[in-house]
Formats: sequence, C-alpha cells, structure tokens
Amino acid sequence: MMEAVKYIEKHTQWHQGSKNKVNSIITVNNDVLESDIAAVLNIKELEAPRIHIFSTESELQGTFIAFDSVFPSIAKAGGVMAAVLKLLATYYMFDLAYPKPFSMVLGIMQTFVMEEPYKKETSKKYKTFIKSLRSIYN
Repeated sequence: MMEAVKYIEKHTQWHQGSKNKVNSIITVNNDVLESDIAAVLNIKELEAPRIHIFSTESELQGTFIAFDSVFPSIAKAGGVMAAVLKLLATYYMFDLAYPKPFSMVLGIMQTFVMEEPYKKETSKKYKTFIKSLRSIYN
C-alpha cells in the first residue's frame, strides 16, 4: 500500500520545480530505538497530521499518526492501509483542511474511499490521474 500512496503522490502532485522536495503523507523512519520514537513523533505545533512508520531491517516497530503532540498507534496487523484510512478520518474528525503538499493524494482518497468528490483546486496531474481512474471504474 505504501508504494500505491507514493505512486498517487507522484502522479497527482502540484508542480514543485526541479529543486523542491515533495513532502509525503508517509514518513518512514528506519532503525530508531523504541525509546526514541516519542521524540521523533514530537512534531511542531499545528503541523499537518501525517503517518510515521518505524521499522528495523527485520520488523515493523510501529505505525503512528502524528499531529499536535498526539500520536495514536495503528495496530501492526492493519498496516499502511489502516493508517491511511485513519489519517483521512483524522482530517474529517477535526475538520482540517488538507495542506497543499498532501491535498492531491488525500483528495484522491476522499473521492474514491469516502465517495465524496474533492471540490478544491486541483493540479493538472490530479485531473489526468482521476480521469484515468474513473475510466477504469466506470
């Protein structure tokens, strides 16, 4: 599922120019000691909610949604799919606007998972991507 999210982000993102790094709704943290996970999750106040995945070479340590010093854990069995759904639910529950770097991928999820059209401004890549998805599902 993580590869699918990265694919959607790449194919729907706003044009950033060649030098700008695009933020993802998923941050993967490798080889972080369990005692240091809380420090990594301690994000800036009012920073956009996002998914943090912690893993070692051999196992998944944990998956969290981090926002405003709250970081609920996602059951390991649920995986990235559960985390993406809970992230979308977080934006709905707290009536948060999608930040621009995340808006296209969350707009796709809203349209196809929640079956509610995304009505905000969209990128050209988003329009092309959603048109191709609709042709598959219609």
